[in-house]
Amino acid sequence: MKKLLLLSGNDVSNELWIDRIAEKFSGAYEVHVHRYTHWRTGEQYINLESELKILQEEIRGWEDYFIFAKSAGTILTMKGVHEKTLAPQKAVFVGCPFPWGRERGFQVDQYLSDFSTSTRFIQQENDFLLSAAALKSELETSAIDKPDIITIPGDSHEYEDIDLVIKHAQNFFQEPDDKTL
Repeated sequence: MKKLLLLSGNDVSNELWIDRIAEKFSGAYEVHVHRYTHWRTGEQYINLESELKILQEEIRGWEDYFIFAKSAGTILTMKGVHEKTLAPQKAVFVGCPFPWGRERGFQVDQYLSDFSTSTRFIQQENDFLLSAAALKSELETSAIDKPDIITIPGDSHEYEDIDLVIKHAQNFFQEPDDKTL
């Protein structure tokens, strides 16, 4: 069974959301939910470096896997791919918060400069952290060739229509990878 790593958003309130996602994917994948250290320590923001070290141990030996990431988890994934500590076959990014990441000193543009993982981006039309149109504009100037962007209705950063998100993610994960054709 294909392995699926789930990475959520920064705030501890995302834990319930990612657990709901895990329930939807269970049965189709061997699901692993990564829980951020700062949720237990009370720190406000994710520490990308320490989380990548922990992830390396958690997924040691994984060769054939997908990543489903929301918000801060998308930046963590991009950093991991950039540093070659993560190597998913495919990824689905939900609610990319690139301006939020830049404000916290994360090197988002550097991570995007060589990001080549086959990825579907699911963004709410008016996500207040980054609208779908703004995401499209950012990706057009990145190294990503022909970004796969799905715009869904919404103006928050909550992504409450989990069934719609799962449908778009599942369709993408089931598509043959262009790089292997």
